[in-house]
Amino acid sequence: MMYYLLLAKIKQLKIAHSSSDVSKYITLSLGVASIFPNQKLSPEFLISNADNKLYEAKNQGRDRISIWEEQLIIDN
Repeated sequence: MMYYLLLAKIKQLKIAHSSSDVSKYITLSLGVASIFPNQKLSPEFLISNADNKLYEAKNQGRDRISIWEEQLIIDN
C-alpha cells in the first residue's frame, strides 16, 4: 500500500526534530479509512473513522499506520 511507502520514505529522510520527546527525527502517524465506492456512507463517517485510527496510531507509540476498512455489503 502506498501509505507504507510514505512511512518508509519519511524514515529514510531522517529530518531532525530536536524539540520532540518521541524521536530525534520527524515521524509519521497516519489514520486510514477506506470504503468500497458503492457503499452508501457519508464523507463524515469516513473522516470520523480515519480520525479515530489516527489517534489509535498515536496511542500505540506513534510512527505507524492504523487502518479501518469497511466490509463489503452485498444486497441479495
